[in-house]
Amino acid sequence: MKKIIRITSVILSIALCLVVATGTTVRVKAATPTDILYDGGMYRIRNVATGLYLTAYNGTDANGTNVVQQPLNTSSNAQKWVISWGVLEGFYLYSMCSGNGYGRVLDIARGSSNLANGQNVQLWTSTDATAQSWDIYAGNTSMSAIFIPRHNDNIALCAYGTGSGSTGTSPTSNGNVFMRTYNETDKYQQWYLEYLGQAPTTPYMTISAMTTKFPTDKYWNHGTAANNPNGYTSAACTSHSSCAYNGSCGCNSYESSIQCVGFVKKLSYDIYHDSYLTGNWLKSYEQSYLENVRKGDIIYRNGHAMMVENVDHSQSKITVLECNYNAKCIIDRRRTINFDTTITWVARSPFLWY
Repeated sequence: MKKIIRITSVILSIALCLVVATGTTVRVKAATPTDILYDGGMYRIRNVATGLYLTAYNGTDANGTNVVQQPLNTSSNAQKWVISWGVLEGFYLYSMCSGNGYGRVLDIARGSSNLANGQNVQLWTSTDATAQSWDIYAGNTSMSAIFIPRHNDNIALCAYGTGSGSTGTSPTSNGNVFMRTYNETDKYQQWYLEYLGQAPTTPYMTISAMTTKFPTDKYWNHGTAANNPNGYTSAACTSHSSCAYNGSCGCNSYESSIQCVGFVKKLSYDIYHDSYLTGNWLKSYEQSYLENVRKGDIIYRNGHAMMVENVDHSQSKITVLECNYNAKCIIDRRRTINFDTTITWVARSPFLWY
């Protein structure tokens, strides 16, 4: 019987399928393979049957790179994976050889077809939730896990043979990893997760640093001076009428956007050097996602964009950092919204904050 693991907090016990909530404190059990799954944790993934490791072949950062099993190589990022809880309520496996754990993900090569037995796995840009989001089940081997695509629970990630894989992509290529009909007793479908620590990539600036860069109650505008997206003034905008996206009315402009959208684009660049419009930000249109929103995510509601600055689960409230909510380009970080607030979409940041 499948026992599903769904993350609702920072830490999850694979052995017991029990949520362990520790707030902002992360505690690691001394176990290899680990019996605790960390959102944003970096892992080596070892096949139970063969003892070989899930590997992006040659460590190539490119769409279509074959994913195989190979012997342990402690110096290679090709065998390191960041497991992150995605906005569509499934896990994503980011390869450390791509964007230092924030680039391409483990992908089922389905093309335009439905997910099916025999399909190969590869690296690909995170643009297809159907082929890239996973549920993680406890295997029947102690402390093992089974990776099952969230959109087809009849197949599972599987290794073939006992050899070291390379470029062969068929289900019978020795050492290849692919999708096979789920079998709870098949050890080739079971994997040990060896925890290596949290993903090492850090933002260029912290969210808290924005308090100094863009102070509350100042205005993200430039008045009669030149456009200055890195600055602010103490005077409200005099007019927003006929305001072009280059900020000709006095609003600051960034990436051809002004007011709330331009401000959030500037925040996402300063903190991540990455726009929330790129594939590295997973986007959800599901209202239920606000319960799983994280610090640094972007919320879009009724034409207004804002960044999540803090989440209070005890009060079911989210504090947001925003500009122009009350017009005049004013910067504010005091407003809260409830988990049940109607939204247009949420974009998940490419970094996990604690």
